[in-house]
Amino acid sequence: MRTKQSMLVALAFASAVAGCTSSSSGYPPPAPVATARRLENLQAVASRHTSCPAREIGIRQVSDRVFSTMGCGVVREYALVQGARYAEWQPIMPVNMRAANEMVCPLERLVVSAPTENVREVSGCGRSAQYQLACDTSQCEWAMTTPPAGATGRVVQATPPPGRVTAPTPSTPESPVVVVPQRADPAVDQAIRGQLDARRSAIRACVPGGESAMVRAQWGRDGMVRLSLDPPFQGTDSERCVQQSVGQLQVTTGQPGALSHSVR
Repeated sequence: MRTKQSMLVALAFASAVAGCTSSSSGYPPPAPVATARRLENLQAVASRHTSCPAREIGIRQVSDRVFSTMGCGVVREYALVQGARYAEWQPIMPVNMRAANEMVCPLERLVVSAPTENVREVSGCGRSAQYQLACDTSQCEWAMTTPPAGATGRVVQATPPPGRVTAPTPSTPESPVVVVPQRADPAVDQAIRGQLDARRSAIRACVPGGESAMVRAQWGRDGMVRLSLDPPFQGTDSERCVQQSVGQLQVTTGQPGALSHSVR
């Protein structure tokens, strides 16, 4: 319990520092700061929405106003906005739901990857598009920033809504994340294999002689993917090199799974 409280205080401190850099002119009004008490309240809000005990919900900061919660295999995103009388946590529509409408593609056929915390790349039905987190004083949402490649017909929206400011994008992601639609095991398989193939050169460089490697991926209900190599490289520096080269992967089906992939 002390560890989780310490994490909430650390997140609150980081948000307070970010809030201190905002304009003091009073216009636009300063955004509310995610204090430790408000982060505890976020756990309670996410618990009600996901039916997951608050003590099992973890929080990760995405931007100064947006936070991601994860518990019982369910991931949600919330923005801290100023309501009529007090600050409140506003759920953000998942990017796959927005993309399903704008790309005219069923949810179960979409695959979403996250090259950075504030950017999502969505593909499905032979099309692909990029979304970026955009916020104004009253709400945050995922806004399409590039038209769907390979699409035919009119693009519904190719720029952020008027008045929205896109959140800054880190130059290099610290934790690449693979987000996949629920109830779509083939999409999970495709997303993870795609991430491994995208890092083929780095993975092979970890193996002596640049040989091919059999990479095994396993994940539980928490969605965190654990990578390992088959013998003779299991538990060696080569395996640790592969884990560092690929980075942290995550799926959001809420169901455990495993796969093996040969990187040649």
